[in-house]
Amino acid sequence: MRDETCLAEGYLMHGGSAQPMMVSICKTRLTQIRAADLWEMAADY
Repeated sequence: MRDETCLAEGYLMHGGSAQPMMVSICKTRLTQIRAADLWEMAADY
């Protein structure tokens, strides 16, 4: 799901040199959000 979301986001720069960077930034952002969510869930236990 993360990868597909980021590919769609990167498509805004389709064919441009910034497309891979946009995908990487998106993956990093979504991974950080997910990790924070998991840490929060773990803190509740």
